[in-house]
Amino acid sequence: MNQLLKIMMAMRYIVLGFLFIMVFCSLNYSFHAIFENEFKHFNPEPLAEQGKIGQSDVLTQAKSFNRHQNQHKDDEKYTENKKHKNEQTFLEIKTASEPPHSGNYEQPDELKSERGKDGINSPKENKGEINTVQEDGHKYGIIIKPKNVYFAKTHKAASTTIQNIIFRYGEKYNLTFAMPWNIHRAGYPNHFTPEVIMPLAHGIDEYNIFCHHTRYHPRVTKFMPRDTLYIGTVRSVESQFLSGYIFHKFYKCYETEKDNITQILKVMLQSKHGRQCAAWKVSTQSEQIYDFGFEIKDMLNVTMIKEYIQFLDNAFDYIFVADYFYESLVLLADILKVPLKDMVYFHLMQVKRHPELNKKDVKMLKEWNVADYMLFDYFNQSFWRRVKKYGTEKLYRNVETLKQLQNTTTLNCTKNSVDSQCELMKLAETKFTHDLKLKMIFEERLNAKESTGIKFKTKWPGKSNQSNYPFHSKPFKERYFKNYPRAKLHLPELEQIK
Repeated sequence: MNQLLKIMMAMRYIVLGFLFIMVFCSLNYSFHAIFENEFKHFNPEPLAEQGKIGQSDVLTQAKSFNRHQNQHKDDEKYTENKKHKNEQTFLEIKTASEPPHSGNYEQPDELKSERGKDGINSPKENKGEINTVQEDGHKYGIIIKPKNVYFAKTHKAASTTIQNIIFRYGEKYNLTFAMPWNIHRAGYPNHFTPEVIMPLAHGIDEYNIFCHHTRYHPRVTKFMPRDTLYIGTVRSVESQFLSGYIFHKFYKCYETEKDNITQILKVMLQSKHGRQCAAWKVSTQSEQIYDFGFEIKDMLNVTMIKEYIQFLDNAFDYIFVADYFYESLVLLADILKVPLKDMVYFHLMQVKRHPELNKKDVKMLKEWNVADYMLFDYFNQSFWRRVKKYGTEKLYRNVETLKQLQNTTTLNCTKNSVDSQCELMKLAETKFTHDLKLKMIFEERLNAKESTGIKFKTKWPGKSNQSNYPFHSKPFKERYFKNYPRAKLHLPELEQIK
């Protein structure tokens, strides 16, 4: 009898166990179904992929961008890289230090509700085919570096310094630059069109580097090679606005007192839209997102701003944050696969003095430049997620290394003014552009004759710098003129256009 009772008890426990397992599986399935539905709701398909960018002009070209993406949908590496980017969306946002001005930006409710939906803004892998031997003196092997780079040069966001680094990168690896017919602007303030760039010479297949002022437009994806690395830069709004205010002389455009920032902000807020000021017709309202291609008439449309920022996040691989300059340079060195010594720089295009903003000014600026606040907030957060992925401790070790290299190089360049790298670091944008432009023509990579109706213009050396003529810098003169028969063939033709 006791044995029978034991068997019955055991069977009861077995039945209860099966019932427990069935209930657990049922609940688990329901949980996953609910989670999957919530996940789909929280993470809709990127708006740029849906072709729903709100502006009439950019809408059309966003569809062109999507077609460019779809051309490679069967490319296994391309698809995997896009998938890798999308997988990073839900990494926890954690900054390693406080954002500029405490980062307490008052955002519209529509944007606050979207927190967590922004992408990691991470680069696609295996870009380009520059094969070089490692340069640290200890390791051996081949490093593959990005060969094709597009840099969206935005005003007053450290872009001239970054451009100089990219100039030196392209020169070091002998890449082909897309050069504007104009001195140093590629059709700005108009959106990019290929006609503003000097055409490739016969036998040259592609441009590798594009880093001059133009307003970004998705049609650039057809102009540059498929595997181009897209880089941009943003800066905290207060700093960028004040720098632009002085540099572009906004006070002249609005006929206000130079040092009365409160006055001009009040005048601006009385306007329906921002104005285009200075010789380059920059936007006085949210200048950064304007340079990225957004239209002035939509600067207060929060829904369209959000959609356009998401579109930019999908289009660009890395957005540099100028307020964290050394940190951004370390990440850029990692992306370009170059040693930190290639990131050292000289400050270029600095504004030395500008008025200060009080609390009321900041409040008015947030109302006026809401698009730039949203732009900076979005990419500042994606930047720190990238930092987390890179490794915070590793980043700050390399930041300290870069600062030491910076100090050493600055001291060396102060003592040794004839050092070729020092000379190139100090070279102004218009002069560096001129030297690269002539190199491209002398080496018959660009065609200076086949004009699209835009006159060839460049910054020729003045009378005070005839020793390096026709270049501004000694390194270019020695490398591309003295022993270049083709240079002496092309030079007279260019001089006639002066």
